[in-house]
Amino acid sequence: MRKIFTVLVLMTLIMCLASDMFSAPRTILLRVETEDLAWAETHLSEKLLRILSRDSELRIVSSIGSDDSMPGFPSASHDIDSLLDWGREVGGRYLMLVTIHSQRLEKRKTFSIPLILHKYKTIGVIEGELRFLDLQRGRLLAAEPFKEELAGRRIIQGDPDNSKDDPDLHIPRPEKTAFFSRLEDKLAKRLTKRLKVLVRGR
Repeated sequence: MRKIFTVLVLMTLIMCLASDMFSAPRTILLRVETEDLAWAETHLSEKLLRILSRDSELRIVSSIGSDDSMPGFPSASHDIDSLLDWGREVGGRYLMLVTIHSQRLEKRKTFSIPLILHKYKTIGVIEGELRFLDLQRGRLLAAEPFKEELAGRRIIQGDPDNSKDDPDLHIPRPEKTAFFSRLEDKLAKRLTKRLKVLVRGR
C-alpha cells in the first residue's frame, strides 16, 4: 500500500512540474539582420516584437547583441554550432533569426491583350531567409527562404505606349516609407504564423 501511495505522490509531482513547464512562457531570442537596403531602414524587428508580445505563451527578447552585458552575436551567423552556443549562453528556448537580403520595387506587366492594351503594376518585394533553432535540443528546426510582395500603383495602357517606365507607376519618395512599412507588416504577420507553428509543434 505504501509503495502505491509513493508512486501516486511521485506521479502527481511529475504532472505538476510538467504543467508548470508547459504553462511557462517560452523565451524566444529574436534577431533581424539586413543587408544594404535601397529605400529605407527596416522596422521588421519592432513589428515582430509588437505582434509576438501579445501572445502570453511567448516571451520575446529582441535586439540581441546590442547590450554590452550580452555576448557578441557570432560573426559566422550561418554556423549552427556557434548560434546554438551563443543562444544557450544568452539564455533562451528558441532563436529566431531573420535575414533580409533584398527590399525593392519592381514594375511588371500583369495582363496583356496584344495590339490592344497592357496592364502594369509596381510591386514591393522583400526577400530573405528565416532560421529557427531549438536551443534546448540543439536542433535547427527551419531554414527556409521567404518572399513577400505587395502591389502598389497600377496602370492600363493602350498598345502604342506599352512601357513599364510610365511615370504614373512611380511611387513618390514621401510615399515609399509608408508603402514599405505596409509590406513589412504583411511579412511580420506571415513570419509570426510560421513561428507559432514551429513552437507549438514541439
